[in-house]
Amino acid sequence: MYRRAVHSSPMLHSREKRGYVANERSSSTNRGGGRAPGRPPGKGSTPARGPKPASAKTRAGAGRGGPGSSYGSPPGASRQYFVVATWVAVAAALVAVIVLVTLKVTSPSTTASPPSRLASASLVQAVTHVPQAAADAVGISGDPSQSLPVSPPIPVKGQSLLTVNGKPEVLYIGAEYCPFCAAERWPMVVALSRFGAFSHLGITASSTTDIYAGTKTFTFYNSTYTSPYLVFEPVETETVSHASLQQPTPQQNALISKYDGPPYTGPASSSNTAGAIPFIDLGNQFIVSGASYTPAVLSGDSRTTIASELAHPSSIIAKLIVGSANYLTAAICVLTHDQPASACSIPAVIKAQKALGAG
Repeated sequence: MYRRAVHSSPMLHSREKRGYVANERSSSTNRGGGRAPGRPPGKGSTPARGPKPASAKTRAGAGRGGPGSSYGSPPGASRQYFVVATWVAVAAALVAVIVLVTLKVTSPSTTASPPSRLASASLVQAVTHVPQAAADAVGISGDPSQSLPVSPPIPVKGQSLLTVNGKPEVLYIGAEYCPFCAAERWPMVVALSRFGAFSHLGITASSTTDIYAGTKTFTFYNSTYTSPYLVFEPVETETVSHASLQQPTPQQNALISKYDGPPYTGPASSSNTAGAIPFIDLGNQFIVSGASYTPAVLSGDSRTTIASELAHPSSIIAKLIVGSANYLTAAICVLTHDQPASACSIPAVIKAQKALGAG
């Protein structure tokens, strides 16, 4: 179980976090027979230069003129000018340092990270254009024959719609090392692509030293999403090596504190505490806390293999990823008042809305 650790930094920054809200099975599961799920094994400033040495003519004339003379300068004037100019330069340098430090402290924290590799056009095409017939055939049940359920989003009652610039907002909090986040990004990309389009979508894999090691996935870091219906705000808090990456805003942290734990995720208990990732806030109307299905079914598979399975509704991968995407789509359709029809009129999505109590 993955839980968010509490740190002194305001960064939502974690080492142990909870995932997969449904009970996982230890029995052997496979996509066609026999693969058991894996088990946990500032630059310094340049010194200011003083004024240039006086010219020969000025040096010769210094001190020669008496009061009222127009030739030369009063005794000691050049030295006074040098001292004043030096102090002005020092003061300016100090001000520049203070400004740079202030900007460093007050700017949003994003630690430099090696650039993610971009997903290939063919991979993006396969995941963002799952055939409607396949989506409808998959439904929302997961794979009951293998005891592999799909966990639906959790309804949130009596809360105002979360919006940005008049559009409903979908907030995602995750981390690149997290295997449960790795699993959840697949249905998120499928579902969100029914309402808009991604660009610069990167690829990554979960930590190789964690449970479900090296689960292949996408990363939302540095990606762009555009939609006429909603705003998607992704936050990847850490890299695969646990380096800090992105920091949630105070407003986003408030949403995490409010919704990512009891009573919204169920009654308080030793196994249900606050801080699970992935965490998804769907307009303050639904939340997802933990992965919607077990990452075990993706173990050892390449991204190409996972993506190709999505068009085959009989495969376990399609049943879990597309089934989860149908639930996410149904929740988003509540936010968008069933727009667009191309997404919200899919029979499996209508069925999911009814299951969520919104149909």
